[in-house]
Amino acid sequence: MSQKHILLVDPDQAFAQVLQKVLGESYLLHQVGAVSHGIAHLHTDESHLVLLNLDLEAKTAGDPLSLLQEASERLEFPAVIAYAWDSHREKAVQALQHGAVDFLPQPL
Repeated sequence: MSQKHILLVDPDQAFAQVLQKVLGESYLLHQVGAVSHGIAHLHTDESHLVLLNLDLEAKTAGDPLSLLQEASERLEFPAVIAYAWDSHREKAVQALQHGAVDFLPQPL
């Protein structure tokens, strides 16, 4: 059985470690801490799913919506699930409008 590849765009390494344990060996999680790294990863990897933290600061990590735009321009783009704290509901609506398949409120 081949592993499913998941790209996590979130700088929290502890979260990535816990998520990998929860997902188990059937999934290979690749974590990046910035949107620009996530976009670069989209061009080199065949991720089946992207988990995108909408709370990333635009000044340091990039605009999360730009990753959604980039993913949607690929011929076979991965599904993107966005997540954020409840105070960012407007970001959730924007993410869904830009192609995210779902939104999960934090804490996950």
